[in-house]
Amino acid sequence: MATGDTTQGRRYPDVDHSAGRCALMEPGGYRFARYSENMACWECCTPDGSLGNLSAHQVAVHEDGTITVSPSILIHGGPGMREMWHGWLERGVFMEA
Repeated sequence: MATGDTTQGRRYPDVDHSAGRCALMEPGGYRFARYSENMACWECCTPDGSLGNLSAHQVAVHEDGTITVSPSILIHGGPGMREMWHGWLERGVFMEA
């Protein structure tokens, strides 16, 4: 992808990781996930296939079930590691930064 490229996202059904294994998401997927009784958050699979936990983001759920995430999503391999994907998820559409 290049700067400004978009990918139509797909909302997956909510999952409960505490209940066992969950289906993997394909690139462009997002869903709400419960990890335990006290921990839950949104997660995504960016257009390049990188997995992201959106617990540090604000997520607005729209009437059609799509979401908007802020601030931008930045996936990297860890502190000091290279950037893997950076962009936005707005009304269910991923846009490359």
